Amino acid sequence: MFHELKENAILIADCHYSLENREFFDFLILLQNEIIKTNQLILCGDIFDLLIYEIKDTIKKNSEIINLLNKLSKKIEIVYLEGNHDFNLKKIFPNMKIFKIHEQPVMFKFNSIFISISHGDIFSNLTYKLYTFLIRCRYVLIFLQMLDMFFLNNKIVKAIYKKLELKKRCFDIENFKNIVDKRVFKYLSFNKNIEYIIEGHFHQNQIFKYNNLIYQNLSAFDCNKSFFVVKSNQKDISFEEYKLRSFDVRR
Repeated sequence: MFHELKENAILIADCHYSLENREFFDFLILLQNEIIKTNQLILCGDIFDLLIYEIKDTIKKNSEIINLLNKLSKKIEIVYLEGNHDFNLKKIFPNMKIFKIHEQPVMFKFNSIFISISHGDIFSNLTYKLYTFLIRCRYVLIFLQMLDMFFLNNKIVKAIYKKLELKKRCFDIENFKNIVDKRVFKYLSFNKNIEYIIEGHFHQNQIFKYNNLIYQNLSAFDCNKSFFVVKSNQKDISFEEYKLRSFDVRR
């Protein structure tokens, strides 16, 4: 199944929004006030530093921006590709098109061009796949939530928040091209007609060309406040980078 990718659609990845890192909220205000205009917003995962439906403290901490996103989702189409920091989101964002990790990559079509978009934490080894299955399991999460709330005085969630606060996210990955080479092969084995591969997750903001295929790793909004807009001519499309600071959020 292919989903329509629209002209001037906006892609944004790895915002890692938290109460201490609020620039993504400013970006949404620009959308709300139509200073930035689009009719399709694609959230490419890790939009929140931590948001999980079963962990109610994460919903409480993010309630203001959740309300804003839900308001926007009634105005424009929002597609949310879950990441490794934000998942089990369907009940939080009922008006959005939500894609879980096992539903990615998501295939889009722009005219006759096939585009694969994912957060990027796919094609992993068996150990990581098992971890992602367990951590997303509703019953595991409910058990941990009850254990933490009633017996551990929220020590688990506090430790997670502390670890996330100290985590370094903005750095260059050595030999990233070699990693991408292997990933492109796996994408093509998934669908040989792909012409564009778009990922977040790695925070590298790099483009590589392979014959008739282009791989683009989006920059992390958390690192340089960038988002990407779909532009086209008669034969091709591009994902053009824009900076939040280019727009006046105060208007």
